[in-house]
Amino acid sequence: MESFPYELVEKAIEYGQNLGVSYIEARLVDLSINSTILKNGVPELGSLDRSLGIGVRVLRKGGMGFSSFNNLTSDSMKKAVDFAAKMAGETGWRRKTKISFSEETKIGRAHV
Repeated sequence: MESFPYELVEKAIEYGQNLGVSYIEARLVDLSINSTILKNGVPELGSLDRSLGIGVRVLRKGGMGFSSFNNLTSDSMKKAVDFAAKMAGETGWRRKTKISFSEETKIGRAHV
């Protein structure tokens, strides 16, 4: 796999940090589905589908927001991060108990 999707994940995190969110994560999801249709036990139709996208989760003003995109462009990434940040901010001010994460020592980014 080329490095471009990974670079877009990193750019999404940087873009969210520049928006002033308190937490952001971006995950690359590469899904392959192999399906077959059987008629009376005989394979009739088969397909292999692949989906590649990025999910973004944001914590802002005590609220959580999520968005995802599969059009892997910088414009789509910015729209997704903006949407997740807006969703988090809008839900945050409505919450009586704000969402927060425990303080942990950062050990770096995970690459699987």
